Amino acid sequence: MPTSIVTALVNIKKHRDNDLGKIVSITNQEQPRVNKEGAPFDAFIKDAFCNSFSIKDPNEKMKAYLNNFSYLGSQNNPPDIIIKGGDAVEVKKVKGIAGSTIALNSSSPKQNLRVDDEMITAECKNCEAWKEKDLVYCVGHVTGGKVSAIVFVYGDCYAADIETYKKVRRPIMEGLKNLKIQMSETRELARLNKVDPLQITDLRVRGMWQIKTPLKFFSDILKLEVGKQLSVFAIMKKEKFDSLEKADKEEAKKGLSIASIKIKNPDNPQRLIDAVLLSFAF
Repeated sequence: MPTSIVTALVNIKKHRDNDLGKIVSITNQEQPRVNKEGAPFDAFIKDAFCNSFSIKDPNEKMKAYLNNFSYLGSQNNPPDIIIKGGDAVEVKKVKGIAGSTIALNSSSPKQNLRVDDEMITAECKNCEAWKEKDLVYCVGHVTGGKVSAIVFVYGDCYAADIETYKKVRRPIMEGLKNLKIQMSETRELARLNKVDPLQITDLRVRGMWQIKTPLKFFSDILKLEVGKQLSVFAIMKKEKFDSLEKADKEEAKKGLSIASIKIKNPDNPQRLIDAVLLSFAF
């Protein structure tokens, strides 16, 4: 049975250690500093899915990852993980509980991940036979090298339909075209060439999307327990929970708190949808 969100939560609970300094992360030395800073939390989440917290040898850890994941991410493109035959996961770290937004950079929020998404790499598109994946945003709040809260939330509980974001993007791109300046094909909003009289200056126009953290957006639902080192939550639609493997549901019932909740429909906040909250704290 492939790993899952339930597997990750149960493994974190069993691990009972929120110190990221103890995590062995497999990091490319060529990565920018900001990416290296996020590497321990990224490795923490991979270890949670693979139950590989205790593995210290990087080669052995990589074997565990390759046994569970078909894709291990790219520096500038979503997602960070694709579970073999399962969900895609985007991992984000913010500083402290007070961190209110997460940066998505050039990629807008998504309800799910599609193979025809122009923002994903060819390696991601070809990692396995797939057309669409459920997408999980995993956000960790980190203070002093220790993670104090983690929220897993499915994109269809959190982001609007992709057309909502395209309606913003399209007019910007069309407006730039009206400048009558030579443009190049790009995944960014635009690249304008030779904008000066000497024709030696180019302009790259990038979208920098950000979104309120789940801990802030779902603050009426996600309550941190006073005196606890780490609080972990997962939010998914009821139909997603119902579709989980029988073993996953049984594992959740044994080791996690399960609550039926109502959340706002991301495409129509006037309507509520049935969802499930999984949680624990230590």
